[in-house]
Amino acid sequence: MQHEETLITDVDLRRLRSYLREASPSGEPNTRRFASLHGRLRRARVVGPRDVPANVVTMNSLVVLRNLDSGDRLTCRLAYPHEARQSPRNICVSRRLGTAILGKRVGQVIRWPGGARERRMRIQQVLYQPEAAGELHL
Repeated sequence: MQHEETLITDVDLRRLRSYLREASPSGEPNTRRFASLHGRLRRARVVGPRDVPANVVTMNSLVVLRNLDSGDRLTCRLAYPHEARQSPRNICVSRRLGTAILGKRVGQVIRWPGGARERRMRIQQVLYQPEAAGELHL
């Protein structure tokens, strides 16, 4: 995954840390499943919901991704784990792709391991971001 700056709102940070605490009651946040998300949160620059640029992927954002190998487009919503199965468009933040796009900007290329080779996608567009829409409670 990329090491370019990750921006996350303080609201998303609190909710995701709470999720990690609930998912790992033993206090071991670095389990294989959650290690990437935990690391992403630890390294992120935290901003207020009103201060996050509209081109940054935040929780509940609807984004368009372009697969750099196939050219295919994927439109997805970055979802909390308890919401991930509500729609086939939802990508759970604790999955590799979800963690990779969290806090990244339009134009950035995200990378993550995918089978025999690295997967690569460019964030093409943020169609909807709750903070930009004034919906600060999502």
